[in-house]
Amino acid sequence: MQKVLGQDIKNLDERKQFLIDNADEVVEMDYSKAFDADELAKKKTTLAEKSIKIHDLQEEIKDFKAEKNLELKPLKEDVEELLADIKAKSRVVTEKVYKFVDEEERMACFYNAEGVLVSSRPATRDELSPTLFKEFKKAE
Repeated sequence: MQKVLGQDIKNLDERKQFLIDNADEVVEMDYSKAFDADELAKKKTTLAEKSIKIHDLQEEIKDFKAEKNLELKPLKEDVEELLADIKAKSRVVTEKVYKFVDEEERMACFYNAEGVLVSSRPATRDELSPTLFKEFKKAE
């Protein structure tokens, strides 16, 4: 078996006709055909161009994601805060409260501006000590 046939025929159309005329049968078949140097160089150039384009697009995606994550961060923080508020059914606030000392029960009670008890604790010794103001208040 020869590796090549009809190489002495320079015209490709004539060489093809020679092969058709002398073949036992013409069949369709898949096979590996090597690229010539120009085709290979073109493919390498195309590969380089497309690789650069892919890299650029991936950088754009990365930048876009970073930008969107910056927009997303405060929203996520707000959602976390809202979830915590909903779960606790309350929130911690700092505002003025009004302390009343109940000497009979020996308790210090704290009320918010709405008049709602927000905290209570046992009164301290100083809170239970008589003062001129307390004595005046009792007299009324």
